[in-house]
Amino acid sequence: MSKPVISLKPENTVDDTIKLMVKKNIGVVAIVKDEKLMGIVTERDIVKRVASVDLDKSTSVSKIMTPKPETIEHDATVLDVTKVMSDNNFRRLIVKKNDKIVGIITAKDVIKLMSA
Repeated sequence: MSKPVISLKPENTVDDTIKLMVKKNIGVVAIVKDEKLMGIVTERDIVKRVASVDLDKSTSVSKIMTPKPETIEHDATVLDVTKVMSDNNFRRLIVKKNDKIVGIITAKDVIKLMSA
């Protein structure tokens, strides 16, 4: 699981998001308002919703985020994680504990756990 979760606010721009992803070498940014998860933006979202349609990079990131993303509790089993990922074709899940974001688990993390 990756910690801490890198986040931006919904009013940040697409350009802010791209620059942060490049600077931090990450593939997902949580979009958070008042400590609540509003959505996520992945590198796939950037390619599909920005680059492919030449969207203005000054557009609010809230316009391209995936709203209300699937999350998983911190104490979920590997089986729980793989089921949610498989059923929804996700490569990443936001991990929460007591409704607070505590990390992101990726398909690569799951493979590492399974190999241990």
